[in-house]
This record gives sequence, structure tokens and C-alpha cells, in this order.
Amino acid sequence: MIRWNIGVYLRLSSDDGTGNESNSISNQRKLIENYIGNIKNSQIYDYYIDDGYSGTSFDRPSFKRMIKDIIKKNVNCVIVKDLSRFGRNYIETGNYLENFFPTYNIRFIAINDNIDSFADPNSSLDLIVPIKNLMNDEYARDISKKVKSVLKIKQERGEFVGSLTPYGYLKDPKDKHKIVVDHKVAPIVKFIFAEILKGKSKHNIIMNLNEKRILTPSAYRNTLKKSNRNISEKWTMKSINRIIKNPTYCGDLVQSRYCTVSYRNHKEIENDSNNYIIVRNNHTPLIERNIWEKVQKIAFNKSIKANKEGSYSLFAGILKCKTCGGNFTKKFFEIDKYKYTTYNCDNYIRKGNCSSHLIHEDELYNIILKTLNTHLGLLISIVENLDIKKYIKKSTLNSFSELRIDNINEEIERNKKFLNGLEEDLNNGYLSNKEFNEYKHEYENLISSLTNEKSKIINESLEDEKQRFINTINEIKEIYPLKKLDRSLLVIFLKDIMIDNDKSITINFNFMNEYKEAIDLLLT
Repeated sequence: MIRWNIGVYLRLSSDDGTGNESNSISNQRKLIENYIGNIKNSQIYDYYIDDGYSGTSFDRPSFKRMIKDIIKKNVNCVIVKDLSRFGRNYIETGNYLENFFPTYNIRFIAINDNIDSFADPNSSLDLIVPIKNLMNDEYARDISKKVKSVLKIKQERGEFVGSLTPYGYLKDPKDKHKIVVDHKVAPIVKFIFAEILKGKSKHNIIMNLNEKRILTPSAYRNTLKKSNRNISEKWTMKSINRIIKNPTYCGDLVQSRYCTVSYRNHKEIENDSNNYIIVRNNHTPLIERNIWEKVQKIAFNKSIKANKEGSYSLFAGILKCKTCGGNFTKKFFEIDKYKYTTYNCDNYIRKGNCSSHLIHEDELYNIILKTLNTHLGLLISIVENLDIKKYIKKSTLNSFSELRIDNINEEIERNKKFLNGLEEDLNNGYLSNKEFNEYKHEYENLISSLTNEKSKIINESLEDEKQRFINTINEIKEIYPLKKLDRSLLVIFLKDIMIDNDKSITINFNFMNEYKEAIDLLLT
């Protein structure tokens, strides 16, 4: 008599639906154990449990462990609740049933599908088996489409659906689909951006972080999970670039950056950028948008190169030729022991195109310092005479989520339609007077609650924006008047400096639209 060493295979994944209690691991186990009681001369060799793994792929840890035990001849019988628990990949499921198991003389039992390859050899070869496998495969395809559709809707609403939050953020304990600032490491993100603005190269920043033994994003995440996984302890160019490039830090939620090959192949590949789902002003930013945009131009502009000290020169990437639009090259000279510095059009230096546009650094420095002080003084004067709250309401610098407001507005309009339709339902006899009054009261309360929620979001956002505005102005007051030029200030306030053939200088400032709005507001 054959001695049956049984491998009990149990599988459950999110694809099966959280409400399907019959498929739970515990219920699969009970059903199988009750069935095994009727199999003579048998014993359970081991349980193989894959909880949280899709049936469309056979790359599952416990399944692979079971296959190894089959090859070692430790297991000669495999039992599952039904074919769908074994797998939902039509081709691979058929290959195991028709080729692999017969090759190793494995008895295969699928209880709910009435399959027992030993008691009834024809049961596993019946025409209905491949049909069921095909149905299971199609079910997986359909579920995959539905899951993707639901995820897309959530992402478009500005709900965070990823497993790992960007460095500097955490999942909101009250709502896992929202992200909040992680105050422990947010200063590191701000430090990286600030250093770029100051003129530090990425290599310089990497050395600084490593010297200070600041945990890398992956190492920090490990501490939160209390994991012992081996991860990189050193900051690299890749980790820095990942942070600098990420628009999450200016308040935009970017999702769907990766997708799977198919519902069967779960390997992730980079999605086309046109398919990214981006929700602007979705959460609290760590970096002001104009700063983030400036850093992109500095950090990823190949024409701007760091010097030997690992820093960018004061005017790097800001000084432009008015004739050809190219950058300027810094040149050092020494005549009669007198050292001086000039800037020339880069296209003229390298290719002989354009003209020199030569300008001395001292001359340029003094002009920019004087002009920037005039600019900052004007800004302070405007703000002192401005109703800040009124300006914040008028300006486009608010950071509250337009998406959240739009969703609330849609909800209000939908409930108003329901409310307006109650009168007609009452007249048509669909509702009693009591029901009419109850529903009317319910819709009115809901509309009032939504309206209050919208006002709260707007007021809180305006207050946050007002405070950021005040903090920025206070910082400017502390440094005004400038005694010397600082690269971070140049990057923040100056769009570019254009040098013409006759050495005339055109300075293009950032925030010109905001200045105009502020002045218009003062004049009204």
C-alpha cells in the first residue's frame, strides 16, 4: 500500500477579494484537514502557505519550496481546496497537471473541483479541467483590470496608493491614502536643496552627508520597519538625484511612474511619462515650487560645472549672453601681480561664434549688489503697506489642494440635486411626509457639513500661505541691506542676467507677476 506524504498547499491574495471568507487560509486549512481524514495511509508532510501572492505567477516562495520537496521525494501527494488556489495561469497550471506531476508520480487533489489523479485518473484529464483553468485565468485578467481601474481613480483623486512614501514623508496615521511630513528627516531634504542653491555640487553634498553619517533613505526606512536587511549605508549620486528630481517635495503627488508587464508577469517597468498621474498642490510641500524649479535648472544643467572645491561659482547658470543666449565662462588673469576675473560668452571662447561680451567680475558684482538691494527694499516697502490676507487670496501662491475643493463642490452639487428631487418624489407618492422630512434634514446637514469642510480647508491653507509669506519677508528683513552677494539669493530672486555687446546689463527678476498683483492691489 502506498504511503501518502501530503503537501498541503494554501494560497490567498488580494485578487481574491477581502470579503471572501471561504478562501481564507484558516478555512482552506479546515476543509483540507477534514478531507485528509478520509485518505487511508496518509500523513501531512508539511503546509505550504503563500499568503499575499497572486495566482497568475508561480514565483511564490512556499510553492517553490513544495516543488523542491517533490523533487527530493519528500512529498508524493499535493492537495488544494480548488484549482484557483493552485494557480490562475492557464498555461503553467496545465503544465504542472499534465507534465510535471505525472513525471514525479504525484497524486494531485483539488477538493471542490472533484479532482483526484489517483482515485480517478481521468478526473485530472477531463475536458472541464482546462476549461476551469482558462476561467481562472480570465478571472485573474478581469480582476487585474478592475484593480488597476480602482487604483487609477484613487490616484486621480490625490490618494496615495503606494507602499513606500517618499523620503521626508510618512503615511497619515488617520488616513493611509494621505501623506504627511516626517519631521525627523524633512530637514535633510531641505538641506540638500539649500546646498544646491548655495552653489554646492552634488558630490560635495554627498561627501557632507556621509561624513555626518546621515542615514540614507533606505537605511532610515529600515529603522522604521525595525528590519535587519542589508542596505546601502552610503549616500550616492543616484539617491541624491532621486530626491532632487522628485516633484513630491513641492506639493505635487506623482504616481503611476511604474507599471507591470501584464496581469501574469508582475515585473515592474518604468511607465511612459505621459501616463504619469500628477495631482498638483496635493499635500504640504517641503520645498517652495520656485525653489524646486530653480534647483532642477542648476542640478541638471550640464553646462554648469562645479569648481575644484565642489562648488558652483556665484553667477554660474545665471549669467547669459543677450546675443546668442549662451552661458558665460569665468576667466582668471594676472597682470603685474594684479589678479582679476572676467566673464566672456562661452560660444565665443569655445567656437569663435558670437562676440566676447567681456565684463569684469568686480563691475558686475557691484551692479548686481546695488540692484538687488533696491529690489529687496521695494519688496519690503510694498509688504509694509499691503493687506497680506487680501493679497494671499488674490495671488496664485496658495498651496491648498484644488482637487479636494473640486471633489467637495461635486459632492455638494450632487446632494443639492437629491435635495431638489425630494419634492417631486413626495408629490409622486414615492415618499411619505415623514420620509421627506427625514431625507430633507439629512441632505441639508450633509451640504452644510461639506460647505464647512471646504471653508476650513481654504482658511487653513490661506493661513499657512500667509505665515510662509510673513516668514519669508522676515528673513529678507534680517539680511537687508545686503553687504555681499549670496548665490542662494541670486538663484531665488534672479531669473537671469543678460549681458549685451556694449556691456549693458538686463536683470530679469523672478516673481514679477506677483509684484504687479501686489502693486495693483495697493492702487485699488
